[in-house]
Amino acid sequence: MTSKRVSYTPIGLALALGFATLQAPAQVQGEAPAVLKEPKALTGMNLDFTRGVKLAEVLQDLGRQSGVSIILHASVAARDTSTSADLRGMNFQMALDTLMLQNDLFYKVMDPTTIMVFKKTPQNIQEFETRVLKTFYLVNADVESTRQHINAIMPQVRVFLDKRISALTILATSSELARAQQLVTGLDRSRGEVRLQMEVVEVGHKASVAAGLLPAIETPSTPVAPDRALARVMREPDSKVLASPEVRVVAGEAAEVRFGQKAATAAKTEDTPQAGIVDGLGVRIKVRPRLHPNHEITLDVDFELTDPPKAGEPGPKERVIKTTVHLKDGETVVFGGLPEEETHDGAKAATPGKDRKERLLVLKPMVVRWGDQ
Repeated sequence: MTSKRVSYTPIGLALALGFATLQAPAQVQGEAPAVLKEPKALTGMNLDFTRGVKLAEVLQDLGRQSGVSIILHASVAARDTSTSADLRGMNFQMALDTLMLQNDLFYKVMDPTTIMVFKKTPQNIQEFETRVLKTFYLVNADVESTRQHINAIMPQVRVFLDKRISALTILATSSELARAQQLVTGLDRSRGEVRLQMEVVEVGHKASVAAGLLPAIETPSTPVAPDRALARVMREPDSKVLASPEVRVVAGEAAEVRFGQKAATAAKTEDTPQAGIVDGLGVRIKVRPRLHPNHEITLDVDFELTDPPKAGEPGPKERVIKTTVHLKDGETVVFGGLPEEETHDGAKAATPGKDRKERLLVLKPMVVRWGDQ
C-alpha cells in the first residue's frame, strides 16, 4: 500500500469538495500545513495547577516559557474557564495536548511560532481544523469493502474511491487520517495462497476396507494414514483414477472444478418414453481454504457426484458431501461412501461375485505462501 498526501487551506478545501468527483485528487494543489518549531523546555516553570487556575493564564504561561505565541479564538476567550491539572514532568507538547483534551479544545498551527486555540464544536472543526487529503493504493484488500469499513467506523470522514486502480482517497483531519491509515493498513494485508491437489478415484469396496481407507462395519478398524492406505488400494488392478485436477487458490476464496458428460436418459411422457439429453452429469468439487496463524488449514468442502439415470429411473442420482475439515500443511484427507451401484431406493445392490465400486475424493492442500498472519 502506497499513499500520497496533500493538505488544504479552508478555501482550498471548499474548492476540492466542489469538484472532487470531476478531478483526480492528486491534481488538486494546496498549501503545505504549517509545522510548529521545537518549543523551548519548560524548565523552572511551576506546572502544578491542581488548585484551579484560569485556563487563559495557564496557556499564557505555557506560551511565554516555551516561546510559542498562543492566541485564543473568540469561542475560548469569551469563556471564563478555570482548569485543574498537574502537568509536572511534561514537555510543552504533552502539556498542551492534556489541556486540549481536558477542556474540549483543539488548536491549529498558524505559523512555526504561533498556534490558535478553538472550542471544539462541529462548526469550528469544519471551518478551522486543517483537513488533509491522502490517497491509498490498495494491493490486497477490496476497495469497496475497505470504504464500507471506514464509513462504518469513522462516518465523519469523506472517502472517495477509484475501482480502476484500487485507490481510496480520504479527506479528514490529521488525527482522523492517522486512525484511517491504521484501519487501511490492517485491512490491506496480503492473503495466502494454497495449491490443492484433488483426485477422484474408483476403487473396490473390499480392498478399501482391507487397506484401512474405509471403516469396516463388522470389526473395529485401526486408523491408517490416508496417503499410505490410498497408495495400497490403488495398486489393485481394478482401481483407477477418474480425474486428478490441481488448482491454486487465494485463501478465503473458493476453487471449483466441474467435469462430466452428457448422457441419454429415458424421459417418460403420458404416451410413450422418449430419448432425452440430461446435462450436468459428472463431478463438482468446490473447496474454500482458510489459513490460520498456527499454520494449519481449514477446508470447506462441497463434493457432488452425479450418475446418469438407469432405465426406468426418473432422473440422475446425486450424492453430495458437505463438510469442513482442519488439516496440517500437506496432509491428505479422503472422503468416501459413494458407491457406484445402488438400487432405486438407495439400498446397496447385491451382485453375486462382484465387489461394488466406491468413488473417493482425495484432497491434499499445500501452502504456496502464508501471507500476512
